[in-house]
Amino acid sequence: MPGTDRCPAMQLPDVSDTQITFTFGDDIWGVPKQGGVVQRLTSPAGSEMYPRFSPDGKQIAFSANYNGNYDAYVKPTAGGVPTRLTYHGMPDYVQGWTPEGESVLFTSGRESGKERFSQFYTIASGESKRVEIQIISDQKAMIPKIVKTEPDLMAASISPDGNRVIANARGEIFNLPAKKGFVTNLTNTSGVAEHYPEIAPDGKK
Repeated sequence: MPGTDRCPAMQLPDVSDTQITFTFGDDIWGVPKQGGVVQRLTSPAGSEMYPRFSPDGKQIAFSANYNGNYDAYVKPTAGGVPTRLTYHGMPDYVQGWTPEGESVLFTSGRESGKERFSQFYTIASGESKRVEIQIISDQKAMIPKIVKTEPDLMAASISPDGNRVIANARGEIFNLPAKKGFVTNLTNTSGVAEHYPEIAPDGKK
């Protein structure tokens, strides 16, 4: 790296048969596997990350933010203009290549909705395909639990007699007592968020 023999900011390396690639200063760099002179492989305005060699070492796939969103790109290892692979509004993060080197593997939350989880996809010739996987685990995240909702209370509506309040918190609608009494979850809909409850003038709905 120019000006220094050691660079702790080098990140996200990958190795081919002959070269090492990594990110530094939001750009992608390359160096011979045995060491030597480091070369900057990308320099467009915008940050790049996750460089990954193709199985034959002739191409590098990576994620870059050139247009306000991280998309997947690929370019020849020897140099050249990056080719954009994805155009979705959600970030796409390159993870590697398929074994035959015909498709780039990346993760994206494009189909997760409000759950905000990532899925695997492959892309070749501009067409992405979701990779179906099965996870065997104890499903800890799926175990029901009691969560305090007081800090998340938002829009509310008071009943005409002033005895009850309808409010939403964490995507659910709750019927609350004005002073003492029971609390009822009126929606209890997992995977759906309800907002802005309003009590009818007669207090019956």
